[in-house]
Amino acid sequence: MLTEIAVRVAKVDDASCLNDDNDETKPTGPRVKRVQVTLLSPPVRLTHISFQNYYTASLRIDQVLFGGKTTCVVANLPLMAKAHYEDDAQNWHVLKHDHLPGLDAARATGFVFYLTQPSPLWDKWELQQLRRRRPS
Repeated sequence: MLTEIAVRVAKVDDASCLNDDNDETKPTGPRVKRVQVTLLSPPVRLTHISFQNYYTASLRIDQVLFGGKTTCVVANLPLMAKAHYEDDAQNWHVLKHDHLPGLDAARATGFVFYLTQPSPLWDKWELQQLRRRRPS
């Protein structure tokens, strides 16, 4: 049985104006959003993350460890086959522990999600019903 992990979405930023650790591998630009999520009772034994996509073309997930250090968990996960078409723009996604190769579930205190949508067709893109689960 799985239990949902309580979180707080701390901040949603336009990543085009951020200078985040001068890390050139992090997505930036006018069509990138950064969402900071804090686990309310870290650390937890996270088993998976699930969400419904809403027009986000690709996703990067960084974990925040004790002390504030961030490391990449998923560098570039495509959520839409084609950014200009809405065929799969609202699909559900489940990322299990084995899909999160860099995850340190014992030390993660939060996550930073970078949502990218290069197409100018969509004014709004986000992750809906974002949930994290752990074993009961």
